[in-house]
Amino acid sequence: MRDSNYVREPIALFQQIKENKKSSDLLHNLKSAHPEKLKIGAAIKTGDCFFDSVAQGLNELNIKPDYRFTAKSLRKDCADYARANKKPDQWVYKAVIRDAGEYFVPQKDPDGEVISENGLNKQDKAKSFFKYLEYITNTHTADAPIWGRPNIEGRMICDKYKVELYIYSIEEDSQKVTVTKITAHDDDPEVFIQDINLNQLEIDSSKKTVGVVNYMRHFVPLLSKIPSDITENQSVSNEEIFGEVTEASASDQSEQEEQYNIRTSKSAIVQDHETQKERINTSASEPIHTDTVITISHQQGQETQQEEIEKKLINSYRREAIYSIAAVITAIAFTASAIAAVFT
Repeated sequence: MRDSNYVREPIALFQQIKENKKSSDLLHNLKSAHPEKLKIGAAIKTGDCFFDSVAQGLNELNIKPDYRFTAKSLRKDCADYARANKKPDQWVYKAVIRDAGEYFVPQKDPDGEVISENGLNKQDKAKSFFKYLEYITNTHTADAPIWGRPNIEGRMICDKYKVELYIYSIEEDSQKVTVTKITAHDDDPEVFIQDINLNQLEIDSSKKTVGVVNYMRHFVPLLSKIPSDITENQSVSNEEIFGEVTEASASDQSEQEEQYNIRTSKSAIVQDHETQKERINTSASEPIHTDTVITISHQQGQETQQEEIEKKLINSYRREAIYSIAAVITAIAFTASAIAAVFT
């Protein structure tokens, strides 16, 4: 039996219309903007909605036969893509550094003091980029996930899989629909706005395209193989989101996620002890630069989770220290015994 503890959520507009909080005209405008054959889907929240939405779209296109894209696999794809395009003059490096939030690492002088310019911390670009490579692979079950950004991670995916990405957004202030076209080689994406130039939007049917809706900063896919819009929450398996089959109970899953958090944070310390200390000291105060609004309760949850991770890290290193000391004592005793045996 598959674990179904994860939920894909639709955009809030459907519920708002049901409760008479929003006009159905807004939904009509949205549906008029995208191809009629497409239906509005649902996606998991808490940091993975963009990747989950794009993954569903790629799976419909059958980009890689006999392969299933997931939020987790696309995060890894972005890490691999960024790692392969890490030269300072490449757009990937520039975009990642420019839009650093949670993975921002301040530059320090030889005495370890943070360097400031015009009242702002100066960025250590190399360490920030390295930290991005680590954090981008983190899903919502891990430490400090980066929320997907169409103009950065979306563009990487467009280049890697030779697709075009169309983001259909509903602006809450103007109540208008805007469509942003993301391609692999466009530094300045085209934007089409309702009542201005939306009627000029033309989608090339000869190209592979992925459609995504963004409402109240929650991304959901536009799909052609579902019978109707998804308006209610949907339970999904661990395999569907992460590509992993599991029969673990909810408590076992929680323990596995905690262990994953510890391994992720511990690995980062081994790779770059100074960078890890920066994260522990600043992660609760630095905002995650995201495409989704994070509520106060969500931020508090992250802080609590971080404190638990730090406690587990400390306990883990204490145990390792004890084991290491025991191993040294054993080795000394063995050596002494060997020397005694020689002289006797």
